[in-house]
Amino acid sequence: MTEWKATTLRNKIHIKHGYPFKGEFFSDEGEFIVLTPGNFYEEGGFKRQTGNEKYYLGEFPKSYLHKKGDLIVAMTEQAEGLLGSCAIVPEDNQYLHNQRLGLITVNENEVNKMFIYHLFRTNYIRKQFRLTSTGSKVKHTSPDRIYDLKVELPSITTQEKIAGVLSSIDAKLILNKEIIGEIDTITKSIYDYWFVQFDFPDENSNPYKSSGGRMGWNDELNREIPDSWQVKNLSEVIDRIATGLNPRQNFTLGTGSNFYVTTKNIDYGKLSLDDSCDKIDDEALEKINIRSELKSGDVLFTSIVPVGRTYLIQDTPDNWNINESLFTIRPDADQITSEYLLMLLSGDELNQFAKNVSVGSIFKGIRIEVLSNYKLAHSSLKLIKNFSLKVAPLLQRMRLIEKEYHQLTKLRDWLLPMLMNGQVKVQ
Repeated sequence: MTEWKATTLRNKIHIKHGYPFKGEFFSDEGEFIVLTPGNFYEEGGFKRQTGNEKYYLGEFPKSYLHKKGDLIVAMTEQAEGLLGSCAIVPEDNQYLHNQRLGLITVNENEVNKMFIYHLFRTNYIRKQFRLTSTGSKVKHTSPDRIYDLKVELPSITTQEKIAGVLSSIDAKLILNKEIIGEIDTITKSIYDYWFVQFDFPDENSNPYKSSGGRMGWNDELNREIPDSWQVKNLSEVIDRIATGLNPRQNFTLGTGSNFYVTTKNIDYGKLSLDDSCDKIDDEALEKINIRSELKSGDVLFTSIVPVGRTYLIQDTPDNWNINESLFTIRPDADQITSEYLLMLLSGDELNQFAKNVSVGSIFKGIRIEVLSNYKLAHSSLKLIKNFSLKVAPLLQRMRLIEKEYHQLTKLRDWLLPMLMNGQVKVQ
């Protein structure tokens, strides 16, 4: 620790406020995306807000157009935990930063840019951000307040080594995310090709509809479907649908070491068992399981906003269970497979249906009986099993990568404070 010195960030970094982009020039026809704190993960890192981007069509100073590798920081809260979050801009000439963000440049004789990025992810710095922020409704900070943050810095050489270790883990996490995204795209494409476009392989391994397979109009679905297919309600192809349990008069949250999963812990094929989950004890876990009865092969479905996020359970849970806002749905093995059920529940058609029928004054959601009455074009079990033979290995691969992702995240989160206070040294 002898090389570490207590200091501040003044004269070591410079923060440039964003530009006041005018609202009347936001347009879907714009070329550039205006970044906001919503493009940051709370723990740090860049997030693309697919479907929520604000594009800019007007004129602006070109100095506010980001370059790949720029370090930006959230200067306002916007959402809880985002104040002080940092991100590295991933592409050239695509993103603009507005007044709620700051562009960080560094005095390279004093600090390493990537070291600053990781430093801003530590709880010690984030706490200082909160303490020095102002605003009764929306918390915000200023460059001057950031310059006065108290830090301990090692030599430039040590900073570079620390940043290298943490950045290498981040690079692997990004790669894992990209692979997971690619697998997700492939599985959805196969499902769409077979069960939406009806170009599943026929008896000659040719695409059914495109090769002239017989189709017939169905009044219930208001579309053509293969002649041999039937229309069924979801309830006819599943074995059971249930929910978890509300803690009210049943158990107390915050005790024990088991995870209590809610909608916020499910994100399109991903389950986050971490500090974002409430905790429950063993007795509560047993009470919930009587109602939910989670098993391997069940599919979870979020019933309130955001409605329609899914997760396939591939191992029977032993330390977690769900609340009442999640449905657990089990396939009827004589009708469909777990992989097919997952893709059906994740599909655009069912998701649009769920959004259209969701009700509620505060939190919109879909009821079990409404979802159970969803109508689908049902094929033969043989075809569905053939689909699963193609998709199951991909989903298993995704699961293994997801496990590795969580293990690496835990390693990074353990290393971060240890490296930043000199408890762990890098040779």
